[in-house]
Amino acid sequence: MRKNIWIVYVGIVILGVFVFPGKGLAFTPDTDCVIQDFNSQIQLNPDASAKIDETLLVDCGTLPEKHGIFRILPTKVNRGQGIYPYTKIKLLGITNTQNVPYQYETINDRFYHTLTWKIGDPDITIRGLNTYKISYLINNVVIPSDNGNALYLNLNGNFWELPINKYSATVNLPNSITKANTTVQLYSGEFGSVGNKNVQLTWSRDGKNFMVSAANLSPKTGVTVWAEFPAGIVSLFQPSWFSLYGQYLWILLLLAVLWFGGRIWQRFGRDLKFKGPIVVEYDPPKGMSPLETGLLTTYGAIKPTFISATIVDLAVRGYLKIKEISDANWLQQKDWELNLLKSDLSGLKPFEQKLLTGLFGESLSLDATTKISSQKRIGRIIR
Repeated sequence: MRKNIWIVYVGIVILGVFVFPGKGLAFTPDTDCVIQDFNSQIQLNPDASAKIDETLLVDCGTLPEKHGIFRILPTKVNRGQGIYPYTKIKLLGITNTQNVPYQYETINDRFYHTLTWKIGDPDITIRGLNTYKISYLINNVVIPSDNGNALYLNLNGNFWELPINKYSATVNLPNSITKANTTVQLYSGEFGSVGNKNVQLTWSRDGKNFMVSAANLSPKTGVTVWAEFPAGIVSLFQPSWFSLYGQYLWILLLLAVLWFGGRIWQRFGRDLKFKGPIVVEYDPPKGMSPLETGLLTTYGAIKPTFISATIVDLAVRGYLKIKEISDANWLQQKDWELNLLKSDLSGLKPFEQKLLTGLFGESLSLDATTKISSQKRIGRIIR
C-alpha cells in the first residue's frame, strides 16, 4: 500500500513539473553569467529627465574567463513621427557595494545609436557573486501623448545577453503626479513586443510611486513602461539647434570647402587668356639664374651647357664681352674671347663670382681677356 502511495506521489510531482510548470525555474550559470537580482530606482524629474540607480547581483559561478558585464543603453528611440528621438546619457558612477569604482570602458556607437559601458578589468577574472551599482542621468524620457504627456522608458533594456532571474524597479514621480491621474501600461519581451507576460505593477499606498517586478527574463527581454499623466506638470525636453541640425554640418562644411577651392582655382589655377598668338617665354623663373634653373632639371648635376648659359647671362648683364675669333684655317674649331668689363662683383651670386675669378684670375683687372679654348676644365670651376 505504501509503495502504491509513493508511486502516486512521484507521478504527481512529474505531472506538476512537465504539465503545469508554473513560472519556471531560475537560470543558473552553466554556460554564462546570470543576473540573480536586478533592482532599479528611478526618479522622474520635472525637466523630463530621469536619474537611474541600478544594482545588479551577477552570478558567474565557476565559469572561466569572465571579467565583468556590458551595460548597453539606446541613444535613439523610435517615438513616433515628429517627436525628437535622441536621448543624452550622463554616467554618474559605477561602483561595488562598498562604493569602490569599477574599471570600465565607454563605447559610443553612432551607427547603431547605442552607448556601452564595458565594466571590469580585462586582466582580472571573476567568479561567484559580484555586485554592480550603476548610476546615470538620462534626458528626454517624457513625450507628448494623446491625453497629455507620458513617461516612455525601457526599464532594464533589451541588450542583455544574460538572463535575469528577478527584476524590480521603483519609479518615483514628481509632485502632482499620482495614481489618481496616471495610467500605467507595461510591456515585456524582445523589441516590438506588446505583451506583458510575467510583469507585475504595484502602487505605493500614498500613490506617489509605483513598482514594476518581473521574474525569469530570458536574454534580450526588456520591460518597458508607458505612464500617461496630465500635460503641464513636466516640461518636455527642448533640443538645441545643434542637436537638431548638427548631424548635417558636414554637408555645409563640404560645400564651404568646394566653394573656397573654386575661388582659389579661379584666381590662381585658371589658364591665362591671351588675344592673338602665345609667345614662348625662354627666360628662367624670376630671381633664378640659368645655372640654378638647369640644376632643377638635373637634380643638382652640372652640365657644360649650364656654364655656357651663365657666361652668356653675365655678358647680357654687362660683366663681360664675348667676341668670336675668326681664323684663316677653316679646319680649326671656332673659339671665343672673353673680355672682363666690370671688376666689382658684389652684385653677383657666389657661384657667379667664382666663375669670373676662375676665368680671369683673382686680380680681376679690367680689360682682362681669356679664351674659351684655354679653359680646359671650365666645368669644374664652380663645383
